[in-house]
Amino acid sequence: MITDHKILIDGLNICYSTAGSPKNPPLIFLHGWGARKGNIFGKGRANVILTLSKYFHVVAPELPGLIRSEPPHEAWGMEEYARFVHAFLDYIGVRNPIVMGQSFGGGIATHYAHLFPNNTSSLILIDAVPSNRQENWYRNICLKFQSIWDYVVKSKYMPLIAKKCLISLWLGVPWGHITKQNFIKYMIMGDVIRKQKVSVDYKTFAMPVLMIWGERDVHITPISRAKEIHGEIKNSTLAVIKSAGHLALYTHTKKVITEIISFHNLINKSHE
Repeated sequence: MITDHKILIDGLNICYSTAGSPKNPPLIFLHGWGARKGNIFGKGRANVILTLSKYFHVVAPELPGLIRSEPPHEAWGMEEYARFVHAFLDYIGVRNPIVMGQSFGGGIATHYAHLFPNNTSSLILIDAVPSNRQENWYRNICLKFQSIWDYVVKSKYMPLIAKKCLISLWLGVPWGHITKQNFIKYMIMGDVIRKQKVSVDYKTFAMPVLMIWGERDVHITPISRAKEIHGEIKNSTLAVIKSAGHLALYTHTKKVITEIISFHNLINKSHE
């Protein structure tokens, strides 16, 4: 069972979900760009949370500007999002969690582990935004999309329904959550996408790190870069999910979570 919560952090209205027994190890799940509150065709964020909750106490914040959480007041980069996560965990009293992030959330998780290593029991990166991200055709399209975003959201000639469609599709914001009064707040997210850069030294990571990548993720967060990072992190494991792409967490949920459980059990054995 998933329980939804709402809190106010640094003036921002934040939504988050919890699932699983509080007696289980805490795991914070940081979703990617465009994630939804629930599932699409039986696959998605809710399915991941419920499956993980059999083994962990899952805490899943909806990142500012995405899904139902209020956008930041200025354009945040990965470090600002990571510091928000730290404030969020401190507010709800979660200590030393397993930090897990997918895609955009993986970039935030990477920065979190870099900034707060003493509050990261282990790190799980799933098709995560990496450092030295290739400026390939996919990345260039994302950057060019910002001008389209600005035009649609800012234009006085565009009907509200067009603005709502774009905000809902791109940011995962529920349709009914977007109003004439609040849609303007989402303009800032066009600038946020330009700041999606990871700048950490992976060699400094001392905590156990599990990297899970879809073998077909060759453009969005290229697996070639993941293999390089695996070599840079001394205490890391790389699991490749066959026939999966960038959305391996959602399309191959059982396989991905099997890797997470095996990784967690291995860590526990090494501490015995």
